[in-house]
Amino acid sequence: RCPSKIDIGPVYSANPQDRLKFGPSFVPVERELVFDIDLTDYDDVRTCGKGGHICARCWPLMAVAVKIIDRGLREDFGFANILWVYSGRRGIHCWVCDPAARKLTDEQRSAVASYFQVYKGHENDRAKLALGAGTMHPAVEEAAEVLRPVWEQVLLPGQALLEDEAMRANMLKYLPEEVAKAVEGRWSSGRTVKGSKAGGDPSVARWEVLVEEVERAVADIKDVKVKRRLERSVQEIIFGHAYPRLDMEVSKKMNHLLKAPFCVHPKTGKVCVPIDPACAEEFDPDAVPTVQGLLAQLPATRPAGEKGADEWRGTHPAPA
Repeated sequence: RCPSKIDIGPVYSANPQDRLKFGPSFVPVERELVFDIDLTDYDDVRTCGKGGHICARCWPLMAVAVKIIDRGLREDFGFANILWVYSGRRGIHCWVCDPAARKLTDEQRSAVASYFQVYKGHENDRAKLALGAGTMHPAVEEAAEVLRPVWEQVLLPGQALLEDEAMRANMLKYLPEEVAKAVEGRWSSGRTVKGSKAGGDPSVARWEVLVEEVERAVADIKDVKVKRRLERSVQEIIFGHAYPRLDMEVSKKMNHLLKAPFCVHPKTGKVCVPIDPACAEEFDPDAVPTVQGLLAQLPATRPAGEKGADEWRGTHPAPA
């Protein structure tokens, strides 16, 4: 039979064909540490499409997730053998292949995944975030430095986030009532920030107003704790919309299956190709090789009447 897709799971204590023979002693003993991030989990942020949709406008959400998780895995945990792979449809997979990562228990895998779980879902139209009450964790501060320019220069204009009335209303819920009213008043009047760098983009212009009003309110507050909470509100908006949203169950259990790199997605026909984390923002999900395209390339690379095991070397995914 030709499988519709190929999933990879753990190495077990015995041959899986003999699992009934071993009973409870048949257990997973080794497996890569894996992460799965899906664009459908950002449907409350995306305005370009929902569900299985993916395009250049929403890809930056995946690219920034790669940057943040990859930095943490390498610099905070010391892992080195990391493979990022396009899932073939609407997300990304990360395979951490270091021997130390492969031997992690389920509890240890859960701890590593939880380290990156700043975003914890939504409640009352606001993101639940683990940013801490005081000074942010260094890893969170590192993520903030990556997120803010992407948010302001790419996501806000690309998704036209503040051109949507419902989105504007939800964003104001992160602010104290008085500050929210001041921001809304300026949005309604069309008053922009002096020296605005929005370049005519309505979402960026409105964001600049929100930041300016928060900074003005912070300057007038004497209470340190209240001041800190208000300062944090801008970060909460950014993290609530753009921080990586992990499928935690995939990472926590050693025996969770994940689609193999280089296989073909059964619904899209796209090949699950690797992504270079250093330039993840340049990856184009619409330019990924498809099985139909690869099959069409084979006759062009094959001498007349010949058929060999290395025919694939003439197709698009072959190494340069």
